[in-house]
Amino acid sequence: MTAPQDHAPSDVPPAPRGGAGPVHSDTTQSAIRQSTSGMPTRPHGDDVHAAAGSATQPTGQADWSAFGPGGSGTAPPNTDEADRPAFEPDRGGTASADHALAEPQRVRRLKIALMVCGAAVTVGMGVAIAVLMEEASPPLRVGVASRPTGSHAPAAPPAIGGSSGASGAVPGNAGAGAAPANAIACPLPGGPAACPAMVAIPAGRYRMGSRRTDPDAQEEELGGAERAIAPFELSAHEITAGQWQLCVNQGACPPPAQPPQSSTMPVTGISWDAAAAYAAWLSQQTGQPYRLPTEAEWEYAARAGASTVFPWGNQLGQRHAHCGQCGTLPDYAGLAPVGSYPAQRGLYDMVGNAYEWVADCWTPSHAQPVPPAQSACHEKVQKGGAYDTLEADVRPVARTHGDRATPDVRVGFRIARQLQRTEQ
Repeated sequence: MTAPQDHAPSDVPPAPRGGAGPVHSDTTQSAIRQSTSGMPTRPHGDDVHAAAGSATQPTGQADWSAFGPGGSGTAPPNTDEADRPAFEPDRGGTASADHALAEPQRVRRLKIALMVCGAAVTVGMGVAIAVLMEEASPPLRVGVASRPTGSHAPAAPPAIGGSSGASGAVPGNAGAGAAPANAIACPLPGGPAACPAMVAIPAGRYRMGSRRTDPDAQEEELGGAERAIAPFELSAHEITAGQWQLCVNQGACPPPAQPPQSSTMPVTGISWDAAAAYAAWLSQQTGQPYRLPTEAEWEYAARAGASTVFPWGNQLGQRHAHCGQCGTLPDYAGLAPVGSYPAQRGLYDMVGNAYEWVADCWTPSHAQPVPPAQSACHEKVQKGGAYDTLEADVRPVARTHGDRATPDVRVGFRIARQLQRTEQ
């Protein structure tokens, strides 16, 4: 999959699918969805270049023939003395000359007026075209997140457990919507916010990926079989830079490759191995069984009970998520604070904002079995698209991959928690 790369502003593109894409210069979807191995600061998608639209200028021209014979723009000289007005003094023929000179002056004034009007129309059309191109074309890629420049300034992350999007379970797709999980006491410094808020994901049956006839279906998305999904919990937001820093402070996690702008940003620039280390550290600190979600769990939760292309419907629309074609780049040229855009069944930013590591090893398609030992592979799956990727990359079924040991500044993660049986 890819990222638009960088798109609205981006060194910015998308795509990619290519990526907004995903925020590379290849324009093909296949080139956009490629491995990010060994390129920690490289975007997933190719830089998307805004397509230059052509505007048709007005074709109507003034009929200059109306101002004189043969289109010359001058009135015919008055040669009939009898036709001269009685009140006009005889100036030896100068009146005719003055009259002949007056007409070209009026024509010139009309020409100037028309030129001014034409220039104004051209400028207005140019501005309109530029605005339309900015909305319709993939954003350019940028490397560093910036503060919002528009009127949309998100508040703190919304309360967990909000409900929106598709309603119930769909056979062969995602199960019923998520619900808030029972909170546990957080023993970490900083209080409850230091521990990720979790959302309960109900059991269901789900077929991963795409069918060949689905919109934007890619080879790597094909071959999925329906399977049972056991109930589990998933963090409502991507792990934030503030939550990650607690692990760094205790020496269990490395600092991110790119320092975050604030503690409420999703932590990115961390490798798959570092993300797994965070889950192990959090488990040890809290006594709860945290881990990275599997690709099937992640995708099942991201669909939010819907059978549509996106959790909110079949059209990308505007401002449902943060991506290169979501209409949100004027708010944030890079990453946005977690929870800045609407939740789907209590889960925020499952698509857009930052790609997310999941537990599984990469396979060229779902028809190929995942290696049973997750430690046996170097390439790990990334899901969800990013702030600069194109429409195809923020479909929940889209997938790409990266080297497990290589940090990527557009890849973060969220964690799952295994449900524990309670004694009756």
